Amino acid sequence: MTVRVTTNDRTPIATFATATTTTLLLYTVLAAPGQRQGPPVHWGLGGHESMQLMNIVSQPSIDYIFDENVTNTVKFHRLADEWKRERGALSTAAAMAALPSYRRIMGMGKEALPFIFSELKAEGDSPSHWFLALTAITDENPVPAESRGKLSEMAKAWLAWGKKAGYVE
Repeated sequence: MTVRVTTNDRTPIATFATATTTTLLLYTVLAAPGQRQGPPVHWGLGGHESMQLMNIVSQPSIDYIFDENVTNTVKFHRLADEWKRERGALSTAAAMAALPSYRRIMGMGKEALPFIFSELKAEGDSPSHWFLALTAITDENPVPAESRGKLSEMAKAWLAWGKKAGYVE
């Protein structure tokens, strides 16, 4: 069976060849580790509001349509993983930010902010260089001059800003 995953406007997200829908449902659940459960995921031929397993092995193909929150989660985590692989041992934040995957994350705009803040929070004292994206998206820079270049302090300043702005719990 071929399973096609698309957004509501039929933008492709992924295609799977599988014997059952279990693979797709597990992929959906595991696509955003550490994220809280959002609104219900709409799936299936007619768009059901629950994550029930259905026996559809006999069907040659099926389309799954996900709401935008799931789509953005999958997109961000795919791009973030790609960026982390691409950047390798690049030494400057500017070189890391010039990578296509990082630019695409910035292109997500404010929709990327909850995911970036979640990454910063999870990374603790060894944060990735999300700061150029945060500045570009928010047009802010809450990092005091004395903390610039100190990644842990920069992350703390941004997380405090994110909390005040409602992006961080």
